[in-house]
Amino acid sequence: MPDVSFDGHAFLVERRRVFLVGGTVHHAASPAAEWPRRLAAARRAGLNCIETAVPWLLHEPAPGEFDFSGRADLAAFLRLAGEAGLFVRLRMGPYVGAGFGGGGLPAWLPEVPITKKSGPMKARESSDPFMAACTRWYTRLMKEVAPLQVSASRVGDATPAASRADAALGPAAGYRGEGGGPVLAMQSEHRWLCHSPAEHANYHRTLIRFLLEGGARVPITAANQLWQPVDGAVQTWSSTAGAGSADAETGLAGTARQLAGVQPGRPRIVEILPGPAAPSAGDELAAAAEVLAVGAMPHLGAFGGGRRLGFDGGLDADADPAGDLIDSAGRPRDGFHALRRLLCFASCFGNALGQAEPAAPTPVLRPRSVGAGVTLLPVGGEAGGALFLFAGSEQKADAAEVLLPDGRTLRVPLGEDRLAWVARDLRLGAKGRIGHATLPLVGFFHDALLVLVGPAGKEGELELNGALHRLPVPAKGDAEPAVVPLGAGVHAVVLNEQQHEGFAVVAEGVCLGVDPFEAPAESADADPAEAADAHRVVPAAATLRPAAGRTSRLVVGVGGGVETTEQVAPRRPPAPKLGAWAARGTSAEADGTAAGYKPVPAVGTPARHDPARGDAYGWLTLDNPGAAAARTEPTVFPGGPCRLHVFSDGKPVAVVGPGGDGARCDPPEVALGGRTAFLVAGGVRPSGGLPQDQAPGLAAPPVSLKEVELGEPEVTTTRAPDPFKISGYVPGRSSEDAPLGSRVAYGVKLLGKKPLFLRGPVPAAGTVVLNGTPVARFGPDAGACPHWRIDPAAEGSKMKAGTNELVFHFDAVLADPVAALGALRAWREEADRTPSGKGVWSFCPWRVPGFEGDAPKPAAGLPVWHRCTFSSKRLDFPLFLEPVGLTRGVVLLNGHAAARYRVAGPGEKAPPKPAPIHLPTGWLSATGENELVLFDEHGASASKAKLRWG
Repeated sequence: MPDVSFDGHAFLVERRRVFLVGGTVHHAASPAAEWPRRLAAARRAGLNCIETAVPWLLHEPAPGEFDFSGRADLAAFLRLAGEAGLFVRLRMGPYVGAGFGGGGLPAWLPEVPITKKSGPMKARESSDPFMAACTRWYTRLMKEVAPLQVSASRVGDATPAASRADAALGPAAGYRGEGGGPVLAMQSEHRWLCHSPAEHANYHRTLIRFLLEGGARVPITAANQLWQPVDGAVQTWSSTAGAGSADAETGLAGTARQLAGVQPGRPRIVEILPGPAAPSAGDELAAAAEVLAVGAMPHLGAFGGGRRLGFDGGLDADADPAGDLIDSAGRPRDGFHALRRLLCFASCFGNALGQAEPAAPTPVLRPRSVGAGVTLLPVGGEAGGALFLFAGSEQKADAAEVLLPDGRTLRVPLGEDRLAWVARDLRLGAKGRIGHATLPLVGFFHDALLVLVGPAGKEGELELNGALHRLPVPAKGDAEPAVVPLGAGVHAVVLNEQQHEGFAVVAEGVCLGVDPFEAPAESADADPAEAADAHRVVPAAATLRPAAGRTSRLVVGVGGGVETTEQVAPRRPPAPKLGAWAARGTSAEADGTAAGYKPVPAVGTPARHDPARGDAYGWLTLDNPGAAAARTEPTVFPGGPCRLHVFSDGKPVAVVGPGGDGARCDPPEVALGGRTAFLVAGGVRPSGGLPQDQAPGLAAPPVSLKEVELGEPEVTTTRAPDPFKISGYVPGRSSEDAPLGSRVAYGVKLLGKKPLFLRGPVPAAGTVVLNGTPVARFGPDAGACPHWRIDPAAEGSKMKAGTNELVFHFDAVLADPVAALGALRAWREEADRTPSGKGVWSFCPWRVPGFEGDAPKPAAGLPVWHRCTFSSKRLDFPLFLEPVGLTRGVVLLNGHAAARYRVAGPGEKAPPKPAPIHLPTGWLSATGENELVLFDEHGASASKAKLRWG
């Protein structure tokens, strides 16, 4: 059983120093058939470790019913990662964020039965019902994960593929088949941004105990931005890159150094996320270099997470995640290759970086030299290190001069990305030692080839075993690299920045003129063995697709010889044509006459009646006799976050909830007499923040409202009230601190003790206080339609008839707190709109209908189904659907919910080029015959939709 531990620099696996260069690749974000390609792309990009979130909602779709098949087959994904030579850090949850609906928490959690003894269900804290559900989940999850830990006993043979890839990719590289599998660490919870010693004792310690009891024998990590120290855990740090970063004042290098002081003796993992402004791979390049320059381990939080499939995603899952370096189709973003060079260097020479300390004596930039405005950060240790040089955009010099402690000067060329690194004193095993290299070193491959990249037409130098070698960089447009013999069986392969974009490590050596990230030329009829070889981390050169515009492929063999082969890029055929669309209307569902309706004992939600699709859609009807029900009144539909289409006599009358498309957050004025139908559109739970305590849909009968007037606001600045009286988890607050904040008080006259309904977007966090008692939290993390219901029957309520003091107390001092509350409105709940319990509810599941026979015709404004077929056996080009003319809905490919989309709602101007929707290659039919089904919420025609290649 291998031993796994750590020190202040790296992890240790059987005393082997493991310096992690990581990125996020979520197993649930792509079909299982696409995992080999995505994992190979991560390895080829220079990663030696991935992090994957384990979304509870996917694996336990209903209480006690578990799914670990298909894209939920976590064990299969982990084994594939190990074969690719990748370590894995598992984000175990229960909350994982990552763009999943409810942060990965199941939609059914609020439906768990509770008792007076158990208390209420409160997610992400130590409430008894939540912890009981967590116990069952962790127990089952650990059965999948425990045998695949690096620390577990090996079952059968080692994974030879991992060892072969490791030997080809460098002296440090990644997972080598140790133990039972590649799981190196497990993270408990995620971004629990709150300080509460009580909840640490009752919640975090209990979660870790669950993991240990389930067999966890690898380090536990915590990603809480140091808000709450977790006993025994390695604390990680997250930061955005570029302008607007929270670490802009100290710099990410400064923050990473401070992290060493906060947790001495523990490795530092720094997650780099895309900046809040326009995402830039250049920003992430600079951030990763800063992290490496102080001996910390970089992790790219938006490496290739992918679009959330089907109904897995949160409110904003109708588009690709902004800033992913590898998009949902597996293609690199612009500027990615410069970052790839740095990642390859870091993983290849992690044995040196994993024991680096600040260098002493320290090299400096030569005074009054060319490039003296460049920033220099040196890092080094017993096994060597590097000098990192950062040049600002205003720096015009094309080189910098570095003065070494022994008096020598090194001239370092600067390229377009304004970053360079000088390798120093790096050991190459039996091949000797690199004294220095003034061109960025990418890696040492096959124990024979040193690959370096520099600005076109420039020159660098490399010292190996005391001998100095000049390294000419090929001119722009040159096809061939410069191959320089260095002795000891080692050759330097020198590339310019453009050549490196077509670079790959292959079984024969290294290759130019190929695209290591595009799918190989293949079709549904391709030989499975050839397709599998193309997805190996170190494939044969001939299996890789030619790079754009390259007619020849060059392979530099391990002996330094160059072989050129003509190549022809696979011709891009015309995009598949969609067959004739068949449409099926939903008039029977909208007027309540569909055969699928069945009476239910009370108002419910899709989560309650169809747990496996709690974040999808569902139909409800209300048969509601009586004159009172027929009145048009402001109405609230109690429940969790959802978008609710309301139909009266089969005609649309309102859309309530977040998401645009004519939907309104304020309570609509509707009549509910006769028969009213509702389409509950789930999948709009916020993926982060709060609330997580209500299932999507209708939780109680609709209630009529009467707006109440808020008195003149009175503004003061006082200490914030204690929000921990409401909840054990309060983002952004400490239970040991009461910050100064703006206090806005209103007088509200109430005729009696009836619930108060409040709504209004609030840009900053704080606490709602009624008559001196904290009753709710508010803030930007409360979802797209934030609202609060203050119940006079709740324990501790001090609501009274007459004038009540309603206070919005911000956690910080705002310049204009009244303006921040400008859209705030309040209503008093009047009466159940199904009086005397006479309302009869029915539920109809949302299912793909048949399109044969006399299918109902589409009706204006009502949701509609569309179906067509198309033929395509090509699997080597990513296929996209252009949703021209559609509004909002979901795409199903061969029975799989592939993606949600949002183009434009009724009355909104549609964009000229709506965002295309990727149709996952792994769900395309092996026979070439495919079925495409659309469900459009507002009844738009699909006649203008078309397919195109990516």
